[in-house]
Amino acid sequence: PLKPRTEYHVSGWKPRVWLIVWCVIGVVLRVFVMLAAPDQLSQDRDLYLGIAQELRIGHGYATPGSEPPRPTAFRPPLYPLLLATTGDNPGLIGGMHLLLAAGMIAAVGLASYQMARGHRLWFLGPAIVSVDPLLLLYCRQPMTETLCACLSAVLIWRVTRAEQATSPWKTTCGEGVVWGLC
Repeated sequence: PLKPRTEYHVSGWKPRVWLIVWCVIGVVLRVFVMLAAPDQLSQDRDLYLGIAQELRIGHGYATPGSEPPRPTAFRPPLYPLLLATTGDNPGLIGGMHLLLAAGMIAAVGLASYQMARGHRLWFLGPAIVSVDPLLLLYCRQPMTETLCACLSAVLIWRVTRAEQATSPWKTTCGEGVVWGLC
């Protein structure tokens, strides 16, 4: 396994502190973006909220409003399942997006640190995803982009950890599960 180079600390802060700082910055920016247009969390451009509603009333993955319920594979399954737990509450949807964004920033930071082997520029990864304009834009809409970005970041982090794994079988299975959810 690769060992970290001499550990560099930006401004004397430890990497964990920088990771927390970028997670907080990313979440705060997303809160401001959501508050600028709170009605967007209720707009269902891509039918995710409709499919979630069908799940809640027991129709399964069905085309919204179809009578009798018609099964659909129009959208990926995980995001509507998560939305079904929110009850179409914009505050809960926004909170879910904030948690996913924090997870994405943390996973990018951990993967960056692992790939850079402790080099002082490792923090650029979480810094970029914290302020990325498209990720900020899509966090205020019920769309799968935030979930997919989070799961992709977790997958990359898991792959960067694979060389240090004590059980390659468990690591490979874990990566397959994360990729399948995406």
